[in-house]
Amino acid sequence: MTDDNAVAVKQTRTSDGDFIAIWQAASSAEEAADALGLQRGSAMQRAAKLRKESINLKKFKATSFGREVRDAAYVERMNALCAEHFVDGDNVQSVDESTEADN
Repeated sequence: MTDDNAVAVKQTRTSDGDFIAIWQAASSAEEAADALGLQRGSAMQRAAKLRKESINLKKFKATSFGREVRDAAYVERMNALCAEHFVDGDNVQSVDESTEADN
């Protein structure tokens, strides 16, 4: 029994040698995935698996996909947002209170 509405998914089979050559030549995980005919996550997962097997694949700089860099300024803004939208403060310390408690 088949589903007429099912989307055909083309599976791409690539040897480890070909995968490594394409991965190492690429300038990003997205570029490697496109060249391999894979989704980015699948390519990243395969690269991680090969690294676990002691293959020295290069690592690409992480992309944020629209998320902000999570530096000190980000944490400060998120804490302010939490305080702004907090309803019942019995179980949470404010940032100032937790800093005073640490000192």
